[in-house]
Amino acid sequence: RNRGGPDKINNLITLCRKCHAKQHPYLSHLFIGSLPAERTDYWGRFKHYLKKKLHLIDTYEKYINFFTQGKSAHLREGQKEVIDAIMKGKNILAVRPTGSGKSVIFQIPTLMKDAITIVITPMIALMVDQVYNLREKGIPAIYLNSDIHKQARLNILKLAASGAFKFIYLAPERITKGNTDELTLLKSVKADMVVIDEAHTRDTWSAFRPAYKELRSVCNFFNPKQILGFTATANKEVIAILQSEFGFDCIFYQGFDRPNIFLDVQKVDGEKDEDTFKNKMAFVVQTLS
Repeated sequence: RNRGGPDKINNLITLCRKCHAKQHPYLSHLFIGSLPAERTDYWGRFKHYLKKKLHLIDTYEKYINFFTQGKSAHLREGQKEVIDAIMKGKNILAVRPTGSGKSVIFQIPTLMKDAITIVITPMIALMVDQVYNLREKGIPAIYLNSDIHKQARLNILKLAASGAFKFIYLAPERITKGNTDELTLLKSVKADMVVIDEAHTRDTWSAFRPAYKELRSVCNFFNPKQILGFTATANKEVIAILQSEFGFDCIFYQGFDRPNIFLDVQKVDGEKDEDTFKNKMAFVVQTLS
């Protein structure tokens, strides 16, 4: 590049993550999370590496162990039934509490099927967090958003079109407002599954983000074999709207109640009670901070 060479995607296989590659203006967004430093031709060999790495991981429990890095080998309540349905090729909607392991429900089938999954998600923070966690486990994943330079997005999409990534995270506006070059490359991604993360946004966010009214068209753009919806906050009315629009084969409703999260009102009567209450609140604030 210093000698006047062009910024081509081929450069990626010759750059070391620990030196100037990380500062490369068109490639820097590919380096998220930690990856083995000795593997400099990441995306050319990543798929083969992952396949070899997961060769002996042939059960749900082993995948849970893999995802939790050995901390657990047990499925949570209701996970197996949803994963079974996805493995059978069903289009599903899962309503599960926050923190109940929704992401792993579609991540396991993606890896077991050797599939490519597009994840439609509403917020950049969610994209970054999910991609970072996948990368930390050695799984090739990427996100596309407006924070990334246009040329970098095109570089990423060229890799995506070649099947380099197992997971691609983006917002629906990437399809409804994307430019021609990006849409052409996105169209060439052979997506097996499209996941609608935070699926309740189809109803609750469409007023100020019109792209959410077009979620069905966004999913159809990729011509996937399956469409999966996940949310923690869909009530019966929202579920009915989603079902009428997507026609899910199965709906798994675990609800969104979290017994460990609650609102409590305490009546303060006199200075003594007030002091006790203030001490409790001080403890809570100190613990949270």
